[in-house]
Amino acid sequence: MLAYVHDPNAIMTQHLKSRSTNNLVNAYSRIFSYLKSRGLAPTFQKCDNECPTECKQFLEKKGVTLQLAQQYDHRTNPARKAIDTFKCHFIPGFFSVASSSPLHLW
Repeated sequence: MLAYVHDPNAIMTQHLKSRSTNNLVNAYSRIFSYLKSRGLAPTFQKCDNECPTECKQFLEKKGVTLQLAQQYDHRTNPARKAIDTFKCHFIPGFFSVASSSPLHLW
């Protein structure tokens, strides 16, 4: 899961075992609690139109205003550009690691 945080201009990621609803809500709650612990509690969230109902309920419970991107119009979602930026930095990072480096340090 990738989240773009506008105020500090940060891209945050959380690993997902699968795209199940429980994993998505748990990943988002970890990002939310991390931001809240640093004084950056989200108040407005733009999500893809595939946002599960449980995620919407979690955001509503936390008092976050939710706006869904229109179907087939991802230009309104700033996370799309953040995903491209993340890919441009993350994937080349794999190629810069020595092949003799232990996997747990990657």
